[in-house]
Amino acid sequence: MPTTRGLKLRLNRLINPSLRRLLRTHGWTSQEQLEYLMAQVHALQERATIVEVGVWYGRSALALAEACRGTHRRVFAIDPWRNYSASDNGEQSAFDGTAMMKDAGVTSFEDVYQSFLRQVHELELADWITILRMTSLQAAQAWPSTRPIDLIFIDGNHTYEAVSSDLKAWSPHIAKGGSICGDDWDFPVNDDFKSVQRAVKDFLNEHPRYTLSLPRSNTWEIKIK
Repeated sequence: MPTTRGLKLRLNRLINPSLRRLLRTHGWTSQEQLEYLMAQVHALQERATIVEVGVWYGRSALALAEACRGTHRRVFAIDPWRNYSASDNGEQSAFDGTAMMKDAGVTSFEDVYQSFLRQVHELELADWITILRMTSLQAAQAWPSTRPIDLIFIDGNHTYEAVSSDLKAWSPHIAKGGSICGDDWDFPVNDDFKSVQRAVKDFLNEHPRYTLSLPRSNTWEIKIK
């Protein structure tokens, strides 16, 4: 009878080697969610445009780019890699990443950013990823109308105000039939409500033609019709 350790080793061998490498990148995106995101990209057209809002060390952004390898698809990785306040170009609510940096064992957002750049280089993914070091709203405001987005993954500031702003800012750029998906469906800001759920549901109330699904644990997806 195989031991628990033996089963884990056998399972690890079955994981795609590139995915196993990505799981060593600091972050909170689960293997299940990475597999879902990569499958979503594989199903897109050859020249699809993918966006991620909120990159951090890049675990999910790198997975999205890995799924683009060998194609004309491209990922746009958007993150300011700094603390920002409500005054920054309309970005809603202050975000303090001090605890995140402590958890990762680094002392600055610049360290995180440079680590992400090294990962892109080491994994040879530069041909499939464009880095935009700016806030979500800055990027959305500058986004060209000639480049509709097929898939966007929102994983930035999880306050109600920030998620609502992201949905409002990016939804006009999504191609018909495209998807807005995101992380942390059950993310609580306090004991009174779950901020991501509330923002997504309020957005859907304003856009009743769009449909919501929960394809993976803690993952949400809005289909644009």
